[in-house]
Amino acid sequence: MNELGELRPSQLIFTFGVGSLVDLPNMSALIMGLDDWDTRYSREIEEDRLLAAIQKRLGAQMGKLYLPPIKLDGMERDPAAPAVGVPVVPFPRWMRCSLCQTLATVESGVFKLLQDPYRPDNTEYVHQGCLKSQGNRPPSALSVRFLLACREGHLTDFPWLNFVHRGNVACRPATLSLREFGASGDASDIIVKCHSCETERRMADAFESDASFACPGHHPHLRLVEQGCEEPAKPILLGASNSWFPTALSALSIPNATDKLGKLVEEQWAELKDTEDMAIIAHPPKL
Repeated sequence: MNELGELRPSQLIFTFGVGSLVDLPNMSALIMGLDDWDTRYSREIEEDRLLAAIQKRLGAQMGKLYLPPIKLDGMERDPAAPAVGVPVVPFPRWMRCSLCQTLATVESGVFKLLQDPYRPDNTEYVHQGCLKSQGNRPPSALSVRFLLACREGHLTDFPWLNFVHRGNVACRPATLSLREFGASGDASDIIVKCHSCETERRMADAFESDASFACPGHHPHLRLVEQGCEEPAKPILLGASNSWFPTALSALSIPNATDKLGKLVEEQWAELKDTEDMAIIAHPPKL
């Protein structure tokens, strides 16, 4: 596991929760589901009211609440300590070379991950085999800014191979590129091309009113594929404000008493809760 950056706990609730995309300096990352969290480094939240509210919403299978994993004291100074934090994966899985515009997946081996142990925010993918590179340092690989999503909450990579070949049998293997012409960044100025068969297509076609894609039912943050999603998928932009919304629940937290007087008050609260006069507490009536 490699460190990529830092987020505040409040950001993990309201802005970058499970299933959301974090736009890091050199790549985009997806916050993984709780099954991937290492709860050995998480403190349990003992809030019965909050747990009851969540169980009412999601079901009784929710048995515990945890704070995000955090490093223990001394881990910062120990080079052999494991990387502790909220797990993320690069997403979308497609990236393009910033110099030659080659378009390929992270798994293809075209791009290599370079890590900076002293500056985690500088961790990035690079295109080592770039034919246009003239210096010693290979050019950076950037996350593509197009995804697919549907109304059921499914999220997946844009189907570049099927799109450029217009649904026909895609070239195997295929060498793709994604080029932008002009400075506007408009979809009509972006062209994806298959260099194996010389077929190309403008991204504007994907945003036509009648354009739709079959939804594969992906929940990438849960490593889950749901079969039979009938909702059509639509292209969205990476970092779009409508791609993720949090569901926030809150509860009034009343700490349990730890001192002797507090414990006595807790034990006698049934008798004391309706008392309105301090004199009655000082001199309680006798039977």
